[in-house]
Amino acid sequence: MNVHHLPQKISLVMDNEAQWYKRRGYIDFAKDRYEDSLSQKRNESNVTPEELCTTLINLADCHKQMGHLDQALFRYKEAVTIYERELPSSHFLVAVAMRHLAGCYLAQGRPKEAEPLAETALLKARAVLPDGHPNLGWFFNVVAEYHLESGNINESISSFETAIDLFSHAQSLQTLALAEIKHNLALAYDEKKNTEKAMELVKESIDIKEKHSSDFPLEIAQSQIVLGGILYKRLMFKDALKTLEQGMSTLRQKTPEGIYTAGGCYWLARIAKRKQQWPKAHQYITECLRVIQAIYPHGHRRVVWAEKLSQEIIDSEKQGIR
Repeated sequence: MNVHHLPQKISLVMDNEAQWYKRRGYIDFAKDRYEDSLSQKRNESNVTPEELCTTLINLADCHKQMGHLDQALFRYKEAVTIYERELPSSHFLVAVAMRHLAGCYLAQGRPKEAEPLAETALLKARAVLPDGHPNLGWFFNVVAEYHLESGNINESISSFETAIDLFSHAQSLQTLALAEIKHNLALAYDEKKNTEKAMELVKESIDIKEKHSSDFPLEIAQSQIVLGGILYKRLMFKDALKTLEQGMSTLRQKTPEGIYTAGGCYWLARIAKRKQQWPKAHQYITECLRVIQAIYPHGHRRVVWAEKLSQEIIDSEKQGIR
């Protein structure tokens, strides 16, 4: 046995275990295993920047899904710093790390910080990859997310559709990529108040994911929350409640501090308000506010929406109205 390479094999096993947990939605277990792997790799003499940063980014992804965005931001920044120090500035992996960092800023509702990273990442990726390469889809996706967070809905839709077109030519990437981008495009159409198109897209996203349900339980639940909100807006309250409860049964177990969990609580609070179920309405909106206020800065539109609903519930309960 080559003892010199044993630690590297241990960290690889840890990464593989973490990936297994992550794909099945056990994000807390995946996070712990990635942290173990990161500690192991920091003590290895033969670890490459790519190996170290892959673990950093995967660990950051876990924190992001769990709603721990400050921790995620710290890890993404570390990955960018290492890549910029150890690799040529034109290297594709520098662009990948910048894309992830931009996505985290967007998840925090900070589009100004995200914009230069998203645009630079796309430029770097296009300089390395040939036109039409499917991996460019992820870079167009983060640019689209920037436009969506900034309120540029038409630009967002255009970039999401470009990403879908790129991924549609790559059979091996279709499952995860198309499902994710269709989910995101549904959000854009929902913002545009085209709930019919939004509902069609998010249902397509769920259908793709459910064909691989053992791999994407968390992603299915997130799309169910989006669909539940759309159904509510279309006045399909029973279907909305059923869909939201399905999604929340997974999210409360796997990402109780995540943004989609907060979103589910928001729509369940609206439904409880309609039914004049005041204790439930207060419980849901309190849970929503706790998570939302930990993620977004004061004054962010999602915080304002939740605070407004909280006050509406208080006022409606006093008046005995919906």
